[in-house]
Amino acid sequence: AQEYASKVKEGIAGATSNVPDDKRPRVCVELSQKPLRTGGKRSFGHDLIRRAGGRNIAGDFDRAWVTISPATVVARDPEIIIVAHPIVGDARSTMARRIGWAGIGAVKSGYVIDDLDLDLLLRPGPRLADGLQALTELFEKYREDRTK
Repeated sequence: AQEYASKVKEGIAGATSNVPDDKRPRVCVELSQKPLRTGGKRSFGHDLIRRAGGRNIAGDFDRAWVTISPATVVARDPEIIIVAHPIVGDARSTMARRIGWAGIGAVKSGYVIDDLDLDLLLRPGPRLADGLQALTELFEKYREDRTK
């Protein structure tokens, strides 16, 4: 068990990003739509986003789980939205139909992500290092796309 735990710790250390704050994309993880919920600064999701090189738009809420208004999401303009719940149809189109959301950076650029393995992101366990790696790669791809 200790050998396996060491491998997980190595995976986390290897996937942790040292990107400067001004290069970190603003990220919203939508846990549910009604009510609109996300992870605050006390959630492990916040820690994953930070370690992967992103900035959680709800990172200033001193709670694990936050009910957030759609207007707050619009005002904080996430550059990446990760949909972590079942959604009918195309996630980007669905979000673009929400009042004011068509102007959000993530919706305009197509960075509404609904195909990540949620077991890697929502279950704090041994595969969390794999989830961290997936987020790190997503954020790196976003930064690369921005520079093209």
